[in-house]
Amino acid sequence: MAASLDPDEAKRMDRRSRAMLGELPPDFLRLGIGERPAGAGDQTNNLTDPNTGLPLTQQQIQERLDEQAALALFHQLNAQPAPRAHYQAPVNVRGRLLISVMQAKLVKNYGMTRMDPYVRLHVGHNIYETPTDVNGARNPKWNKTIQCFLPNGINQIYMEIYDECNFSVDELIAHAKINIPDEIFKGETSEEWYPLSGKQGDGKEGQILLVFSFMAAPAGPPSQNAGGFVPYTGPAAPAGKQHPHKVYLSNQPVNAAVPQEVNRPTFNEDDFKQLKEMFPNMDEEVVRSVYEAAGFDKDASVNALLQMCE
Repeated sequence: MAASLDPDEAKRMDRRSRAMLGELPPDFLRLGIGERPAGAGDQTNNLTDPNTGLPLTQQQIQERLDEQAALALFHQLNAQPAPRAHYQAPVNVRGRLLISVMQAKLVKNYGMTRMDPYVRLHVGHNIYETPTDVNGARNPKWNKTIQCFLPNGINQIYMEIYDECNFSVDELIAHAKINIPDEIFKGETSEEWYPLSGKQGDGKEGQILLVFSFMAAPAGPPSQNAGGFVPYTGPAAPAGKQHPHKVYLSNQPVNAAVPQEVNRPTFNEDDFKQLKEMFPNMDEEVVRSVYEAAGFDKDASVNALLQMCE
């Protein structure tokens, strides 16, 4: 009596019996000259020469495809760019406020280990945070520039310094209410040390260095479709990660305004000086290169330099 085969061996033998053995046919995985894949809708569907009526060779078909690809690339590279949308600030906004949080000098390191401080700023109803200076302790440095819109009627910001904790709630170290300097609304830049309050008493917790600057909103009636930066005011980031609340561009449509005559800006010494004051830690040649690359557009230069600082 013949022994029964193992089930796995029987399956292998069955698959082997259905396999094709020997030489592959010469037309295996090849398309004939007159064959085209289904759905091909380009101009090569006509595979005969219109002059001679003879079938095209494979080389002639490839030449036609190359010509079509080159023509499409030419049109793509020479397409006219879309006109830039006219910028308008959100309604009920005085202008754009830039706050550079530089460093702090604290009087005490709370806890058994070195503190990991970060700054939280309240501007109106919006909240912004800097990254954490790990092991910053009593002399943290952030060098972080925060850009936000300043609502009408807001002339004071509230600032807090927290110690980031891994296994507990972040501890408040110091706080201060800071009046927005009046001179920034005249085109100047303000750099000043501000006293901090906390457990040691009012104005006795240390000092923080802040740099303020301001750019007024463009003139003109507000638009219902005006777009702008909308700060995210959700909860703080988890411990160990960066804290800045992201600033997103509104997805609302913007009314496009195409001027008939474009006056190209030229180098402005006052704008360049203000850019250097806004970014004191950035090399002057870098600021100049960004200003020139932006076509001497001050707002575009500020946005580019802010992205470089992040």
